[in-house]
Amino acid sequence: GRAYIGVCGSSQFGLYSGHNITVIDLAHMEIAYTVPTRGYPQTSGVLTTGYDTGDGTVYVYFIDNITPGKIRVLRDRPGQTRPDRTVQETYSVGGQTLTCDVAPVLLTLFDAHAQYTVCSPVADADGTLYFKNDSGYLFAVGSAPQSLTVVSPPSRTTYTEGEVFSADGLRVTAVFANGTVRDVTDSIRFSQAPLTADDADFRIVYPYALYHDTDALAGTRCTQPVAVLSLRIMPDLLRGDVDDDGSVTTADGDLVYAYHNAECTLTPTQLSRADMNGDSKVNALDAAMIYAKANAAA
Repeated sequence: GRAYIGVCGSSQFGLYSGHNITVIDLAHMEIAYTVPTRGYPQTSGVLTTGYDTGDGTVYVYFIDNITPGKIRVLRDRPGQTRPDRTVQETYSVGGQTLTCDVAPVLLTLFDAHAQYTVCSPVADADGTLYFKNDSGYLFAVGSAPQSLTVVSPPSRTTYTEGEVFSADGLRVTAVFANGTVRDVTDSIRFSQAPLTADDADFRIVYPYALYHDTDALAGTRCTQPVAVLSLRIMPDLLRGDVDDDGSVTTADGDLVYAYHNAECTLTPTQLSRADMNGDSKVNALDAAMIYAKANAAA
């Protein structure tokens, strides 16, 4: 039984010129109350009953159509006649510093993201808000990711120095501040540089946590959650040591030649060591290179 409307002040792009969110009591067709905003909330807002504790409480989100673009949140319930919370913002007019009690801010857009916004926010089942603005970016504003969990390790954890990590078989979930657990395997990032001995503790990161408002300050950088994989990184001098006996011998060449002739199978680790020329193939050429290395060592 309430309507929530963004209202323009005396000047469409004049700061604090009377812009506000107006709450209308539809049963009596009268204004219940208004709460000021910095800029004109020109688009429709989005309302959620997701936090209702039984008293009809709703949360309504509007975005100022003025740079930098602030997402404001109004908490309301039936019978309420004034905002239950406001924050004070400071601004200057003609060299004079003024203040205004305005609707609370959920997020202030920052740096290159700051722009005018005439796109209504929409929400998904997890409470993430989506919108775009004149910066050309599409935003997802939601619960902060707090930790990563490796549900399934990668298929391969043993490498020779110089090889590149493969995420095949890896499955990762993230836990968010609101309790949501989501598969983020396709969103993680990791180094694609050639592996060294220092990569035995291999970091993977969930990068989609940029910034938020905290203590009335915009642009506080988020901590991006990290998980660490344990890898075995073998010195490159063991390339060709297919049987893992600590040295390269003609027996290793025999194994590779037998594999080439389909007379035996090799594990992923053995295949990695057998690929002498790094072409991702194991064949007679690799066997020949192992024989040559073994004979040189002898």
